Amino acid sequence: MIDLIQSREAMLAEIGATETAFTNRIEDPHDPAFLHLDQTSVAVCRPWEEILSRLRVPLARRFADVPPERFIRDIERPLKMGLGNAFKRGNQHDRDKRISVEAVVTETGALIAISNDGPGFDVEDTLRRFRASESYFTNKGGGFKAFERAGSVVSYADGGRTLLIRFLRGSESPDPGLALAEDYMASVFSKLGMLRKHGHTLESCQVDVLDRAVPGRPELRYALQIRESGIELPKMILIGRLLSESAARREHWVARQLYKGSFKAGDGLLVPKPLEVFDRHPRLMLYRFDPGHDLREHLEALRDPEPVAEAMRAVALGLRALHRSGISVDFDEIPRRARGRRKRTQEGIVAALSDVLPDRVPRARRFFEALEQRAARVDEPAEPVPIHGSFGGECIRRAEDRRGAERLYVYRFDECRRSHPGFDVGGLIADLSRWESESTARSDLFRAARDVFLKSYFAGDSPEWLEALPFFTSRANLDRLGQALERRREGAVSEIDTLLGQCERSLEEPAGTHLDLRKERTPTHE
Repeated sequence: MIDLIQSREAMLAEIGATETAFTNRIEDPHDPAFLHLDQTSVAVCRPWEEILSRLRVPLARRFADVPPERFIRDIERPLKMGLGNAFKRGNQHDRDKRISVEAVVTETGALIAISNDGPGFDVEDTLRRFRASESYFTNKGGGFKAFERAGSVVSYADGGRTLLIRFLRGSESPDPGLALAEDYMASVFSKLGMLRKHGHTLESCQVDVLDRAVPGRPELRYALQIRESGIELPKMILIGRLLSESAARREHWVARQLYKGSFKAGDGLLVPKPLEVFDRHPRLMLYRFDPGHDLREHLEALRDPEPVAEAMRAVALGLRALHRSGISVDFDEIPRRARGRRKRTQEGIVAALSDVLPDRVPRARRFFEALEQRAARVDEPAEPVPIHGSFGGECIRRAEDRRGAERLYVYRFDECRRSHPGFDVGGLIADLSRWESESTARSDLFRAARDVFLKSYFAGDSPEWLEALPFFTSRANLDRLGQALERRREGAVSEIDTLLGQCERSLEEPAGTHLDLRKERTPTHE
């Protein structure tokens, strides 16, 4: 989007750049410091064709957690078009004139400034003619079109001689759009390979929106009525997750690897059958299963200690199997990115609290400070492993398997990455501890479930990072608080206060080393 009101100073403030970014200036964008420093900057002055190839890979690595389609639209394409305009329009194809690019990067985003030695141009008049659909260009006019379509904000300085591109990491919430249109989705599902292979005919499609989806990632339940040789068959249930293209493909890739591996059969945690990813609108990751109770509801429905222990062993061994699976994952979360993820969550919480509960902001900031003090001692990761990335009670669901037996399934792999296993363990401990504090009649159930989970997951091992478990539990509670503020549903004030208290208490809880982890050595799931 082109916004000529935006200045360089305002853009630097929006990405959180301080003097540190310029104190940390480096000469080569391929320097590892460009990837690892919280703030840094680099200037590149080369022939214009070489600048894009010089910057594209370091920028892509710096923002590896940004969906590729967003990176191309919001950084790569504006950079490419800006360089072309600087050479063709600014310097009038004169190779003796200079083109320079400055890139300032932070955890929040980036500012890219492209400067040329040309005479400049009347930016405001050109933009007015562009938006009025009048003739405004001397070449093909592709630059303004790309800038207007970009999610980044584009502005100009120095009389049109410097192009400014401000990119914010952020996130995009997919629009359900056509995914809710039953007739349209019926036409889409009728082409599913699994239906055509067996000669099935799709008669109708009913769509329901699930109310427990992760904020910003809607989930839909599709009930397909199918026929075979004129005979009506039981409804086929599909779950569709609305995600960005890259997140959907990541989830599909991870789910397929796990489904075909140790999670396909056995007595432990299962992965539902992944079907397809639609690479057109709507972008859906599809599973064939009908999720019922989440883990909390499943545990509360059990009456005897042994079924509870059996369920928690299945969950623990499933998570352990994931961490030891060695599956291919396309994203490695280095410590700097983990810190950046934490910082963005904290900033979002402060912004949301300032709107709805401003008196809670000082309390939240005190927790952030305590969390950062603990993080300074544990941020260095253990050997990175494939992790779920958003593990907890909500992503574990009870459903029927092919034989009609009730089983526990895990899904929602869109945040899967290679990182510290403590993030997953802490996620489930955060939920179990919160359920224990919220429940009066069954608090002992959740306490016992937590103990079985820890003993079964560690299976007699005592890794060094076990001492850091309160940090990972607090980090998970931070995410839960952020999600609650995103929802802001009725009764959210009570939920927010509960979660804020849980954040504070989780840093004070013992790490779990008070348990005799050697007492229950469980068989391996993998």
